[in-house]
Amino acid sequence: MTSPVLAMTFGLINTTALHLAKGMQQQGIETLRWRTTPAANRSGTKATIYILGVILNNTSPIWLILANRYAAPAYATGMFGVGLVLLLLYSHLILREPVSAVNYLGAALILLGTVLFAIHANQNDDLSVASMSPGAVSLFTVAYLLATGLLALLSIRRSTPIGLSAAFGLFAGGVGSLDPVLKAVGQNAGGTAMFFPAVAWGWIPFLLSFGFGVLAFVSVQYAFHHGAVARSMAPVQTSAYVVVPVTVQLLALPGYRVSLLLVLAVALLLIGIACTQSGPRAPDGEPQENVA
Repeated sequence: MTSPVLAMTFGLINTTALHLAKGMQQQGIETLRWRTTPAANRSGTKATIYILGVILNNTSPIWLILANRYAAPAYATGMFGVGLVLLLLYSHLILREPVSAVNYLGAALILLGTVLFAIHANQNDDLSVASMSPGAVSLFTVAYLLATGLLALLSIRRSTPIGLSAAFGLFAGGVGSLDPVLKAVGQNAGGTAMFFPAVAWGWIPFLLSFGFGVLAFVSVQYAFHHGAVARSMAPVQTSAYVVVPVTVQLLALPGYRVSLLLVLAVALLLIGIACTQSGPRAPDGEPQENVA
């Protein structure tokens, strides 16, 4: 027996930590310019907020490992959109950034999609994550890396900033979401979900997963260096983070099937994600920067 409720709870903690950390880092971003900032304008409070945000951001592996002990990884990653809602509120209430009616509509759709996703998860509480095929996961992982990695590299010279943002968002979001999937394979290698792998070969995907997390982060920074637009990349990246684990489980986890409820839940999540990332445009046509 699995416990999707516990897995989703840890998924909610994970997305809350990640998006709250993002808001805190945005609030204290001046800390990175400490040496060039006049002494009179330096803020110890903002520096503290920024450092706490960095620490909070790095707690993510703990929540994912805990979530994987109770259910398939898609149940935790399916909660990711809720963090966008919290970040939207943080942006408006703390950072005093504008939030539109479309943003609030997106938040409502995300919450509704998450509720439907949770109902779907509890209808599949008899799935054994240990039965997930390592071979199928490996094949999907290699295929996804090659396909989206090639697309991302080609987009650097042959695409517009929006196209580049979408390509790298697809790569980074998928790679980031394969992190908990590989952790789950390793944790269940002995036939029972453990905090750490119980057999030697399980350490291979488990340790590899941390490299995927780093690769996702580095690829985003690389994309920004080559002109990617944050507002265009974010919805694609977040959507891939939600969809890829579901796809992997459909291919590799016996008993996990497509249902109307799952399709509706994912559709609402994706539309909601797009709406929360929309916003007013700057005069030059580029989206105004907003942490939400």
